[in-house]
Formats: sequence, C-alpha cells, structure tokens
Amino acid sequence: MITYITPAGSMVGSPGQPVDASATLTTGNGTITVTLTNLETNTKDVGQNLSDLFFTVANGSLSGASYAPGTVDSAQLVSVDKNGKATLGANDTTASSIGWVLSIVNGTELELNDLSGTGHAGPAHTIIGPANGSGVYLNANSSIDNNKPHNPFIDQTATWVIDAPNVSTNTRIDSVTFCRGQRYRDCSARTQLLWHHCARFGRSSGRSPAAAQNHFCIG
Repeated sequence: MITYITPAGSMVGSPGQPVDASATLTTGNGTITVTLTNLETNTKDVGQNLSDLFFTVANGSLSGASYAPGTVDSAQLVSVDKNGKATLGANDTTASSIGWVLSIVNGTELELNDLSGTGHAGPAHTIIGPANGSGVYLNANSSIDNNKPHNPFIDQTATWVIDAPNVSTNTRIDSVTFCRGQRYRDCSARTQLLWHHCARFGRSSGRSPAAAQNHFCIG
C-alpha cells in the first residue's frame, strides 16, 4: 500500500484556492484498490474538487485492466442547496454508478476520469471535501450551491477495485497525478499541463521509495 498526500499549504488557481487530497493505492495479486479522498474542508469553489486521477506502475503491466464487477466500489453522494446545506444521497457501490471512467493510457499508466469517456458522470460526481461541523459549506459559491449540473458531488471519498491481471503484490506504484475542478479542462492534454501547471510533490508513505513523485494538476 502507498499513500500520496498533498503538502500542507498547497494551492491551485488564481487567486489561489487551498487544496488537500490523498490517494491510497493497494496492489494485490490481480487487483489494485484505489481510494481517493478530498481533505479540503469547507470548499469554496468547484475548482477545489477532485475530478481525475492518473497513476503509473514501475514494474509489471496495466494491460487488460478493468473495473472489477459487482458491488465492490463505494462513493457516498451529497447535494448542496442554495444555502450551502449538505444532504447525503445514495451510496453508489458499482463503478458504473459512480461514473468515473477507467482508461488504459499505456501499459504502465491508468486514468480514472469523471469528466470524459463513455459513461462519465461529470460535471456531477466530482469529489468534494467535508462541510463544517454543522453540515454546511459556508464559503461555497454558485459553482457549488444549488448548481444543477455539478450536483450531486461525491462526499469526500471514493474507492474502486480494479482487476489487473498483470499486477501482483510486488507491483510498485511509481507516480500519481491528481486533477482538480469542474472547469471543463480536458485532462488528455496532461503532458502539457504537467509541464506548465503542476507542482511536483515527494511526500508519500508505504512501501514506495522516497523518490516516488506526486503531481498535482490545476485547471
């Protein structure tokens, strides 16, 4: 298992908005479990939400990877009304209902994408951080409050199980790229975005070597 975490004080956009996220990936014999969490409290703008995740492996192959069938995934939906009040909805337990599309970028890289691909849920189902202790997003603007295209969101955390026949417990996750926000950015242009708009982070835990890289993309 390896967890990638954005460093304290991370910001995106202009003017800068605070962001805080983690991605935990666990490799097994023929499986990868991905848990993606938005840790940023009392979100102001949908641009602070998580919308995509890329990750690569240093050994083994991701060829033939697909979402595991059945009710093995998890994402609690939440809607935010015009006053910023959060109301929990369905707990989605299948990859198709969560609506993040899995794509094989190449033999060593996968993408989970809410914004494009057949069956994607976006612009809804981006991952929003926790509300305040009263269940209200006091700072939320019109991109969140009662925004029909963007609601419902995924409440804080989503977990997927991926069938990956060429992966084992010895497969090492090499890098992770978080993508943010509902600004209709096409993450297929990620190579350019990485060059121009991403900060590289090296803080991680688990069995990965210290040299593992974590990229955080902005919209």
